[in-house]
Amino acid sequence: MPGQSEWVETNQLASIALHVYKPPGRPPKQRKRDLEDPRNPYRVSRMNKTIKCGKCQKEGHNARGCKAGITGETPWQRRDRLAKSKAAQGSKSTKTKQTATPQIASQPPSTRS
Repeated sequence: MPGQSEWVETNQLASIALHVYKPPGRPPKQRKRDLEDPRNPYRVSRMNKTIKCGKCQKEGHNARGCKAGITGETPWQRRDRLAKSKAAQGSKSTKTKQTATPQIASQPPSTRS
């Protein structure tokens, strides 16, 4: 394809590109700044700063990605483990309650044979 220098010149007016219609949409957050525009002196840069976890206080990750509290068990295994420990605690407490209070029969013994 020949370049612009090889085009034949005519006496007609130069064609102007049509306006491209931009459909409505979400506008940009801020305008695109030029390289010569001054930076905001009140905005703090986080460049070259290491982040620190809020749970384990270690650097390199945040609390959302922290692996400190993970036990490696599935939710149903955890549910079963908690149910067993709760049942074990419940049986211990009922044994102590039964020995502390005397049992009174609410109904007379059965006479049927």
